[in-house]
Amino acid sequence: MQANRGVLAILPVTLLLLAACDSTAPHQTSATDKFARIEKLAFQSCMCKLAGRDSGGADRALKSATDSLETAEGPDTPALPVHVSRTCYPKFGPDACLADFWVHEPYGDGAVCSYGQTDDLIAAAEDAHRAYPRNYEQADAVVRKRFEAMRAEAAAKIPQSACN
Repeated sequence: MQANRGVLAILPVTLLLLAACDSTAPHQTSATDKFARIEKLAFQSCMCKLAGRDSGGADRALKSATDSLETAEGPDTPALPVHVSRTCYPKFGPDACLADFWVHEPYGDGAVCSYGQTDDLIAAAEDAHRAYPRNYEQADAVVRKRFEAMRAEAAAKIPQSACN
């Protein structure tokens, strides 16, 4: 019985393709994966700051990942009690932006790290101003207390080793 020449010709090509797909070979990281890593580093840095930890190691890793990238400033959203600014990375697409959330006085002074945390503080501010409609100091104290509780929650979860 004689082998079909077409089958014999395809076999080496198939083996070469399979070898090229070897999982031990280094593979190229997609733009989505690279931006996801940047988002993760930014969140880690922010959580370290929220927890009151030295964020130097996380900040250096984030700087290293973004140093060579072109940036564009996204829209700022001044809101009470949290101000939001955005840094966008056009290389990764029009929606590749990092949000920088900052609680400002009289509510505290420091970073929050997610839209959820921001929403929580805005809800606390709205509730406090409804509860104390003419007593701004009391309403501000309620928001400041919620922000400090967020900081304490982060400090309980984030060890300094996660920030190195």
